[in-house]
Amino acid sequence: MHEPGIYHLDEQYAAALLRPLLSTLRELEHRVAHYWVHLRLPAEDRAAIESAGQVLATARSELERLWQEQVEAGRWKQAAG
Repeated sequence: MHEPGIYHLDEQYAAALLRPLLSTLRELEHRVAHYWVHLRLPAEDRAAIESAGQVLATARSELERLWQEQVEAGRWKQAAG
């Protein structure tokens, strides 16, 4: 079986990897808000979009908590200047 390739030689840290995930979730939340405001939707579809927004907000909140824990614990590496 083929082993997956290694992207970086140095260790990577969750605090750095979680930030782009948070950014993507924020972008998706904004997209859902845009749909809610700007699109005509049947009531059932509007409810589904609203639920999707709540799921994204919950996921973002949980990721923010994980990220904050990593930062506060000092489990991150500053980039070399």
